[in-house]
Amino acid sequence: MKKIGISQQLSFDGHNALMEIIDSSWGRLLNELQVIPLYLPIYYDFQTLQIDGVILTGGGDLHAISQKKEDKIRDEFEISLIKFGVAKSIPIFGVCRGMQMINNYFGGNLKKVEGHAGCRHLLSNGVEVNSYHDYAIDKLGDGLEIIDICNDVVESVRHLRHKIFAQMSHPEREKPFLPRDTDFLRAFFDA
Repeated sequence: MKKIGISQQLSFDGHNALMEIIDSSWGRLLNELQVIPLYLPIYYDFQTLQIDGVILTGGGDLHAISQKKEDKIRDEFEISLIKFGVAKSIPIFGVCRGMQMINNYFGGNLKKVEGHAGCRHLLSNGVEVNSYHDYAIDKLGDGLEIIDICNDVVESVRHLRHKIFAQMSHPEREKPFLPRDTDFLRAFFDA
């Protein structure tokens, strides 16, 4: 079975302890995909692990937007994951914040958008997706290609040279999981 490294959201608790958080739906989705999830602790040397792919999860904002210390720590960690994935030629899949991080890594930036948080909408290809974001791509990162949009908001991208795909919708939040998502992810990670 493929081993997929997964980033997590960070938050300080009431005692100033840095907590790592992940939506429990990821466990259900990764079980459905029949891959082994490796939830990557922020201060663990993940480069010592045998990782067959990376998922940059959603939740929260990039540090450039939030100015929160925990987002700066997460940004630095996820940048190291992207560098690792590119160097090792392993697939990287980004969801929501993960897509924003991938775009940022390749030199893009974001803009504030309205009407994309807590709703569903149609992509230009006619597919309906969930949406939980307040920021979207303004300038597209180098080497990225737009795959789909909703009105003028970029909803998915892929990299032209590396096996990187990212989308704003959350496949883990669909109940039940959608075959288009599970089929795509199995193929993407060759699981």
